[in-house]
Amino acid sequence: TAFPVDRPQQNWDSVLLDNYPDHDLSEEEDAALERYVYAGGGLIFIAGPDNAKLAMEPKTPLEKMLPVRQEPPPERPTAVVLVLDKSGSMTGPKMQMARDAARAALGTLRPIDKIGVISFDESYDWVFPLGLATELDDKGRLINQIMPNGGTKIYQALQSGFDAIAIQEASRKHIILLTDGVSTPGTREDYPQLLREAARRQVTISTVGVGDYINRELLDDLARKTK
Repeated sequence: TAFPVDRPQQNWDSVLLDNYPDHDLSEEEDAALERYVYAGGGLIFIAGPDNAKLAMEPKTPLEKMLPVRQEPPPERPTAVVLVLDKSGSMTGPKMQMARDAARAALGTLRPIDKIGVISFDESYDWVFPLGLATELDDKGRLINQIMPNGGTKIYQALQSGFDAIAIQEASRKHIILLTDGVSTPGTREDYPQLLREAARRQVTISTVGVGDYINRELLDDLARKTK
């Protein structure tokens, strides 16, 4: 019924307030709790019907010690870049699956989130640049216009996606690579450096291999080393 004001501090492990107090703490109780917490004691506060209404402007020692606030923390966006293979071997069901996957990703995002799509063959293009997940119908139509053609060069498209997403202010930064093949040689590729930077900047990469001729070792490495 009251907070003990004279209990020796060393006998306490922590103070737990569970839907408490159902009455205002007295000045002595407030002061005793404040002394205990500021000396290093633990305070566990469980909200309930009797104490859920926190003071807008905390004044008492108890109100000032509580770390919670009435307003939720500001939402932070998620950023996603899809890197889609559109080489000639993607003709048919593979290309349709890639388009379907890209459109489905749009539907999972909030307006504050960010989405960008890159398509690549021997070169790469941004189908639409990394930006807010708005005007989704227009973005879906752009995805539908991706047509397969040419060879397969993964690295440059992946690096471009990383460069764009790494600088975003977002709680999660995620790249999804979908490919059915192995890169054709002839361009400089520095995957180890890319993976180190992705891990350092907390950019995760998921990989989806389609068909029988994928570079499984590379795709496993990209996903594993970026968690």
